[in-house]
Amino acid sequence: MYDLGGIVLSIVIVNYAAAPFMLLSVKDSLTCWSRLGWYGHIIIFGALLFFYGGGTKYFKQLQKERGIAPPGKSANGTATPVTSLAVPPLDNIVPPAEK
Repeated sequence: MYDLGGIVLSIVIVNYAAAPFMLLSVKDSLTCWSRLGWYGHIIIFGALLFFYGGGTKYFKQLQKERGIAPPGKSANGTATPVTSLAVPPLDNIVPPAEK
């Protein structure tokens, strides 16, 4: 259900956001969005308000309660240890030029 909802919501928002590119005028775009009830703006700003207003904490707490919390973050703030991101020396990738 989550994946299907995400796909449908993405299609709906992209179609809403594409209207100004088809109409090519500010007046027509505002008229179009007005007739659509500004649903794209409401969805986007509603989600921003929810997550900045504490929705992230709520979902993290919900994950803890259900026992499905993601792994903790490392000291640098990522879930991936720094050692696994080490880049090999350039000499191992490109042999040094002969003089």
